[in-house]
Amino acid sequence: MYPAASLSYYLGAELVSGNEPTLVADGFEYPLAGLEGYESTVGRTLRQALFLDCVVRTEGYYQIDLHERQQVEPLVDLDFAALYDAPLSERLGVYLDVPFETLEPHVPEWHLTTDIVPTHENVDALPFVANDLALIRCPSRVNDATISAPPHTLTEFCRSTGSVFTENESKPLIVEPDTVESIEHAWIGDGYPIGSNKASVKSLRRRFETPRAADPTI
Repeated sequence: MYPAASLSYYLGAELVSGNEPTLVADGFEYPLAGLEGYESTVGRTLRQALFLDCVVRTEGYYQIDLHERQQVEPLVDLDFAALYDAPLSERLGVYLDVPFETLEPHVPEWHLTTDIVPTHENVDALPFVANDLALIRCPSRVNDATISAPPHTLTEFCRSTGSVFTENESKPLIVEPDTVESIEHAWIGDGYPIGSNKASVKSLRRRFETPRAADPTI
């Protein structure tokens, strides 16, 4: 459920139980358990669908000389004008029939990858993460991304800036998630991540605590 949250939100799809992870739309079916694994396939599907949607939208209200369209159009046999008026299921079928390797050099770097440790408490983070259209990964347990002790440089930094922890206290859990290919990386789970931002359900909910400006600039 976690990795599919952003994709289902973008497509307006319903998450239902089944035997194999599959994207189904009016008879069109696309397997999500690809050779790269479920999480990677779901993330790639989201990137491909949104990317081609952006290209197709240049046929409508946004008739601009989109750089990505100029790069991709000679490589694919797609009728963008017809796709603009086509229903979602038909567009998806055409989109996902294009090998991702053809598009990949031209798909912009994704903005955010979020690692969420799948606990009952962290389910409440999904609306926020899906709203950001983050690529979602799910360590099955925190130990999948844990290192046994804080790195020496981190230990020295903490001690030199006021001793975040002492010798008599238990050392904080430091996690080292897998690297990502996105601009930003967030971690939602126990511990303090190296190389990514620490987030929590509580911190995400703080978005609603900031009073709205009476005269917003945007």
